[in-house]
Amino acid sequence: MDKLEAGDLLLCLCSTCWSDQDITDEDTVKRHYAKFEEKFFQTFEKELAKINTFYSELSEPELHRFQEDPKEA
Repeated sequence: MDKLEAGDLLLCLCSTCWSDQDITDEDTVKRHYAKFEEKFFQTFEKELAKINTFYSELSEPELHRFQEDPKEA
């Protein structure tokens, strides 16, 4: 996810939440924020998984090299 996608996600919250002037009920606002929060964290969990996979793949050859001969690492 790049900065633009993250920004779009945040703008989505602002535009959808306040575009409806009839949203004044506190429960409705709480539901809206809860729905956004769920989508927001799902998106970032997915991105975090990509990062973790990337770094685990980078470190894997180093771990194998170290296990083969610790003196060379």
